[in-house]
Amino acid sequence: EIYVVPSGSVPTPPYDTWATAAQDIQTAVDYACANFPSYDTVIITNGTYGITNQIWITNAITVRSFEGGLSGAGNTVVQRTSGQTRIFKLTHPGAHLHGLTLRGGYYAGYVDEEFRYGAGLYMTAGTASCLRIFANDGNSIHGGDWTRGGGVFMGGGLLTDSIIESNNWTYSSFFVSGGGLYMTGGVVQRCVIRNNRGGYSSTHQTGMDGGGGVRMTGGRLENCLIVDNITGHYNGGGVLISGGQIVHCTIADNRVLPGYSGNGAGVRRDGGAITNTIVFFNVGSSGGPDNLVGGGAVYSCAPELISGEGNQSTDPLFINRPADYGLSANSTLIDAAVALADLTNDIAGVFRPLDGLGSAQPKPDIGCYEFVRGTNLGCSFIATNTPAGYLSASVGFQAYVWGPPSSTSSVWLTWDFGDGSEPVQGWNLYQIAHTYAPGRFDVLLTAQDPSNNVAHLLRPAYVSVVSNSVFVSAGGASQYPYASWAAATTNILEAQRVASDALRFGAPSASILVEAGVYDLFGEMLIADPIAVIGVRGYAQTTLRQLTPGCRVVRMTHHSAMIAGFTICDGGHMLGDHGAGIRMSAGTVSNCFITGNTGGGHANPHLGGGIYMEGAGLVVDSVIYSNRYDYMGGAGVWMNAGMLDRCVIAFNHGGLQYHAGDGGSGVRMYGGIVRNCLIYDNTTVYQPGAGVRMSGGILENCTIADNISGVMESGGLYQTGGTSRNVIVWGNLTGGATSDVVLVSGSLTYSCAMNAPSGPGNISADPRFVSQSARDYNLSRGSPCWDAGLDDLSWMQNGYDVFGNPRIANRHVDIGAIETFIPPSGTVVFIR
Repeated sequence: EIYVVPSGSVPTPPYDTWATAAQDIQTAVDYACANFPSYDTVIITNGTYGITNQIWITNAITVRSFEGGLSGAGNTVVQRTSGQTRIFKLTHPGAHLHGLTLRGGYYAGYVDEEFRYGAGLYMTAGTASCLRIFANDGNSIHGGDWTRGGGVFMGGGLLTDSIIESNNWTYSSFFVSGGGLYMTGGVVQRCVIRNNRGGYSSTHQTGMDGGGGVRMTGGRLENCLIVDNITGHYNGGGVLISGGQIVHCTIADNRVLPGYSGNGAGVRRDGGAITNTIVFFNVGSSGGPDNLVGGGAVYSCAPELISGEGNQSTDPLFINRPADYGLSANSTLIDAAVALADLTNDIAGVFRPLDGLGSAQPKPDIGCYEFVRGTNLGCSFIATNTPAGYLSASVGFQAYVWGPPSSTSSVWLTWDFGDGSEPVQGWNLYQIAHTYAPGRFDVLLTAQDPSNNVAHLLRPAYVSVVSNSVFVSAGGASQYPYASWAAATTNILEAQRVASDALRFGAPSASILVEAGVYDLFGEMLIADPIAVIGVRGYAQTTLRQLTPGCRVVRMTHHSAMIAGFTICDGGHMLGDHGAGIRMSAGTVSNCFITGNTGGGHANPHLGGGIYMEGAGLVVDSVIYSNRYDYMGGAGVWMNAGMLDRCVIAFNHGGLQYHAGDGGSGVRMYGGIVRNCLIYDNTTVYQPGAGVRMSGGILENCTIADNISGVMESGGLYQTGGTSRNVIVWGNLTGGATSDVVLVSGSLTYSCAMNAPSGPGNISADPRFVSQSARDYNLSRGSPCWDAGLDDLSWMQNGYDVFGNPRIANRHVDIGAIETFIPPSGTVVFIR
């Protein structure tokens, strides 16, 4: 054995007594490595040891504190005193580091690659145990490249029974990963990973990775508690995983900072496997729940895990969060995990699996802690089928009782089903069923033995039964499942969760009925199910307002999804995403007023300030008004498919930055259909087509007027592909001069513009609006556009114009968005 003391010795090789001990750790480690196996252990007494270069263990030696364990780590500190260096490096399979605090390691950009990995500990082999890895900094704010692992870089070996705490990385010109831990291999077990920070600077570039607590591309994270970690622009506040395994972990109370663009405050999964793990109470940038993004978990618990083998989405019922993340006796996660043969102890060293339910069939618990039940009389129960349903649910229950034989030979059981019905009781009533109406219900089991010893188990909100109509009102009483106006919820996202449950439990469709009011969102409203969200008083009285900066209002992905009767406002673009107000690949937007949504500038370019349409979808009878983008295309609408029908698109502003990229402040079309739309008073500075820019699709029976482009071509319609017909383009300006149409390619027919190209049905005469200055685009008597369009009975026969008037009011369809009925001239005789 070789000894190390902070002072008071006469350092003399081989340093094998306290009197001759080395006074710096590197000297002792170098001597042991050089003289192995004669010297295979370095023992460090209490104290603080400063270093200016990393301590590298290259042989099968043990380096440990005198006390050992985490108590020894608290009293034996190794810290950087100056310069850029990590604390320890382990690369030998037989190396063992034990019972120390590793503090203050630091690197900033432009150092060799290996030195950017693991500011506290770098290991590719060996064992590290009972370490406190604290306040190490992988900060590369001054530049650099990949930085991986503010606290630990783990490429192989075993890290066990340690605390990784208060480590940091903030920002890089390129990529940063793993505030606490970066893993590509090896095993990290029974560790607490807490209060690490990553990716939260006020600026960021396109190179991003993430993981405020942990970044995993490989390896295995098992029986670990991962809490209170933070990220900002990067994903995965607790863990970002793209490979490897997370097993029996508890991941809670991690955050993405407000106003930042990261997601997956608990876990962001892009690959890898998650088993027997709790991901709960993590908070996104909006201030709302953001636990698990990417799914892929089994036998795990997270609010998002409403399906999947062995998964649960209900409250795990911790004993005393945040002080104690163990499971309460009434947690449904007890005995709910899948058995894994190679895991036999939890984070506290308790043997797995135990019989937590008293069923005489030991099973492991979900999470990092195994529940240990008492030896006195106790009871528990589970539902034998899903304790939930649509309109009604018949739920079976199985009771378990434990304790001394005298207590369990015969037991009086009382079942209180929580719905106001009379409790059911009897001797040894271990199995029972009950039918529930809509509502959410606590279930209480009471056990009493012949000696009058009593045990209770309450499972709160254990049974949920929903209906397929959910009501929202600012004055509602918020009584689950919100099935009437009196019981309405005040939270529209809570209503959406209940509607989704109705579908999951068998409802063919669901609707959310919303009373007048302003409903604030703190995150995106995703409609991914056949749910209709309807503002019953219309958009003039009902508003969805986004309060989280850089977050859109609504996203729609289901063909039967609908949102109708809302003002949708104040959305923004997240980095690398499109559609500030609405992004839709399917579904219907009807009778909505979409306004005040804003896209990004040159450093944050996006498409679609008001609406971004991709794939299918219908926007009908809506107003897209005063949305904005500074750089890219479609301040009002960007679309490559779907349909806009009977919409007003006005006063949208875009292309405000030089050399901006796409155009079409009113509408930017790559495909789809724009029909019966009134497009006016949209403006751009540096992009063509202030009204419409189209490269494909169909533009028909629209009026494009009074749009203004600053310096680029065509204030009205700039067309490089697609089909335009029955369109009025009039009174649009570029640089103060009239500029209605620029037709590069595609077709324009049966249309009216001052500079209309030659083609079937085109006219260049004044369309004779009733009052263009007052923005009344109805056609006056004698308009050349009256009855001058090309009829298309496939939609016109039962179709309507922008204001809901029947199409083909006279002999033929009118050109433009508005159909005008003009009675025939001559004498009209009325006969009564």
